[in-house]
Amino acid sequence: MESILKADGWKKSGDSWYKKSTETLLAVCLQRSNHSKKYFLNLGIFLPLVDSVSTDFWLAPISLRVDALPNAKRFAPVNLFSLEFPMDEADRQEKIQELMEIVVLPEMNKCGTVEALKPNGAGQSLMEHVSLLRAEALFLRPGGNRPIPH
Repeated sequence: MESILKADGWKKSGDSWYKKSTETLLAVCLQRSNHSKKYFLNLGIFLPLVDSVSTDFWLAPISLRVDALPNAKRFAPVNLFSLEFPMDEADRQEKIQELMEIVVLPEMNKCGTVEALKPNGAGQSLMEHVSLLRAEALFLRPGGNRPIPH
């Protein structure tokens, strides 16, 4: 996963990877469960673009787990990121690489502007699966009444 993120222009900070886009800061974080040998691939988008890649991933106003994306379902991310699920490690690495190349990076790279995150924007396929937006991003939801941050 690290090599594909580096090749796509992402930079690592702590346990997370960040990529500055035109107006947003995109984030990917591999989180290990405290209760099992399971991992979760979390995606986040910060608005508006922040200057530092030390931003705490968990404060991203837009966030979701990769398994929420419909195109990710065929990779069975819940099993793919669980070390408790029996799978050849070479196969696991290959499938993670494919998931990143085919689903995660294309979807995240569409989310570089505030306009792309609004209804019918380029990032709509990702935004439809964000279950809860923090208050800072309510303006992205239909009927949201908060102003766009500057």
